[in-house]
Amino acid sequence: MHKALNTAARSGAKVTQETLDNAQKQNVAGLDVSKGSFSAPASTAAEPSSAGVSLYREAAKWNGLVENSRSNIARKQAAEKTIADASAPPPAKAQAQKDLEQIASDDKATRAANDAVASKLSDTRYVAGFGNNGGEEYLSYMNVTEGMHERGGKEWEDWRSKMTKTVCGAQNEDGSWAGQHCITGRTFCTATALLTLLVEKGKDNAGLSSTNAPAAPVAVK
Repeated sequence: MHKALNTAARSGAKVTQETLDNAQKQNVAGLDVSKGSFSAPASTAAEPSSAGVSLYREAAKWNGLVENSRSNIARKQAAEKTIADASAPPPAKAQAQKDLEQIASDDKATRAANDAVASKLSDTRYVAGFGNNGGEEYLSYMNVTEGMHERGGKEWEDWRSKMTKTVCGAQNEDGSWAGQHCITGRTFCTATALLTLLVEKGKDNAGLSSTNAPAAPVAVK
């Protein structure tokens, strides 16, 4: 949902800042920014449905934070322009300053979530999610892969290698993917599996291009 809202906003659709702010509140719920870790949800209200699986919940929140940070790029530029404008009225400058402070806080939360999830990716039980591949795993892998791609470095290289083996290893004989629990549909699972493998070929509507590194190969058995 948060990816859709932010992508729509960056594409020029009428998505209010209040709507994006409400989505951001859900993203940071349960995130301890000072410790760089997620706590267990105090309530399932206003929380993504995760069936008690940490990977689902934390990957979704991290991706939501990343999407919010992308949307904040244009917002930050507008605020800085207002502050630099000598003719801008004081109330506008005050709001611009408030926006910049919120954006800085949002960026800090994104970095904390980044560290929180990345620190767990060597834990096979965490990465396994429910225990076998359903649509929720493929969606979580897509969310994490997008974040790790932006993180870069050796951690990204290690994760890309792991995901290439994991996702390609689950491919069906006809080239599709299917879930083994909950979300089992081939259309959904194939789409999220391919988006995971081809993240380096993606280009965000905000103008953030991926690197030119080759994408992980898609093996058709």
